[in-house]
Amino acid sequence: MPPRFYAVATENNHANLGAMFSLCVRDHGLEGSVVWLQTEIARARQWSRHSDAVLRGRGVTRIDNLEVTPDQEASPEALAALLTQDAVRHGDEKPVFLLNGGQKILALGFERAASRMSPRPVSLYGDLARGALLRLGDRAGSFEPVPWGQCPLRLEELLSSRGLCIFRTGSAPASRAWPKAAAEDLEDPLASLRADPDLAAAVFRIHMETNPRREAPSYTASSKALQDFIGNDPEAVRSWRQTMGNLLAGRLANKDHLTAIRSPSGPLFTAAARFFHKYMLLASTERPAASVTPREEALLRADGWIRGGIRAGQIERKNLEGIGERFARAVRARVLAFLKNNSRLAAPVTEVWYGVEVREPDQTVSYAEYDVAILFESGRLLHLECKAGIELTEKEHFARLAKLRRTGGQGGDQAVCSPLFGSADTDEPALAALHAKGEKIRDFGALFIPYDAGDLFERELARLMDRHARAREAVEAARAARA
Repeated sequence: MPPRFYAVATENNHANLGAMFSLCVRDHGLEGSVVWLQTEIARARQWSRHSDAVLRGRGVTRIDNLEVTPDQEASPEALAALLTQDAVRHGDEKPVFLLNGGQKILALGFERAASRMSPRPVSLYGDLARGALLRLGDRAGSFEPVPWGQCPLRLEELLSSRGLCIFRTGSAPASRAWPKAAAEDLEDPLASLRADPDLAAAVFRIHMETNPRREAPSYTASSKALQDFIGNDPEAVRSWRQTMGNLLAGRLANKDHLTAIRSPSGPLFTAAARFFHKYMLLASTERPAASVTPREEALLRADGWIRGGIRAGQIERKNLEGIGERFARAVRARVLAFLKNNSRLAAPVTEVWYGVEVREPDQTVSYAEYDVAILFESGRLLHLECKAGIELTEKEHFARLAKLRRTGGQGGDQAVCSPLFGSADTDEPALAALHAKGEKIRDFGALFIPYDAGDLFERELARLMDRHARAREAVEAARAARA
């Protein structure tokens, strides 16, 4: 008989979907039907609407909804009656209970319904924290680990289930690099830094000196600076109003409010001052140069870091190859090499994506960006945030983590990948700053994966992936015990 899945609609519906897909057959297809138990909050927030599209993509044509009233939600007996009645009406299908989602007390209703059915229905629970899928069969006395199946949840399905999609435009669109990695994806553009400490020290020193931290000026100072800049010259004031009017017109709901800009103390003038000072005055400020010794110049040129001339032993930022994009590619290459060389830890990994920009389907701007996204067969998502620079604020990290929760649900992890060269007591200020940054990341409780010259990167990655490999091994152990 085909299965009939009963699941409580939840904000993290991908946990339900992953359990369903463990029974997928016929080229990713899913037989049977799905029944969403719609609690009051699930109905109000429409938690199942995005998942329905994912199910239809897997070939499910019958999706039903059962309304669960607050009284039924609080009564195991009433919920059991609701489940049993529906199962009797669809006696030509085998009931499968999914225990993810809803309040814990709902599990009592599932259990009472199961005790009244013969044979007892299969119950599934996706433990995303451990990467394990647990099954309680009609004759088993306890839950046993089972495989996630041959057709697990894909990243685009995970995003779709949460009302998001991948941004397909841009000069560097998102790409999937696993399980089929292209040769260029495996090339580490920072391999020479790992092999040559002098080159690493020169690269990070020069990048730090040519791109120093800039403190944002206060709003009051910004507004006063612009008032001083404009002065009392009528032509300057007219030009200013016209320029800022054009800039602000597209951002204001009521264009009549632009008249407020005539007052230098008005709110629009202050907003324009902030904008101008942040994006125009600072952009026009000349960035400092860094000194380069002849030996450093030779090292940098040989590795492609210098793209212009050097005057009097000084290099400007514009003549230096940026490190951010190189670092993201380096992390990607190191992750893929790790997976190729560690079959045990790679087995639960279904996809690796890079350069992913996520947006809502009806929006034209990205909602979040993921440098390297690793998806496991359980549907758990691990995002590696690549930060090559010195600065990383706690506010920035947790803002990105919050967006990851929106993307990957509560079953999502985020680790910060940052360069870490030299020892903690190094005399090189730039390398010492990298170590200080690593400590700062750890201090505010973030996962930290150092991109180092040794094997710390691989060891930390292995530690994060080990739980998924152990979940697979538990399945094999259970099979062996039953044999």
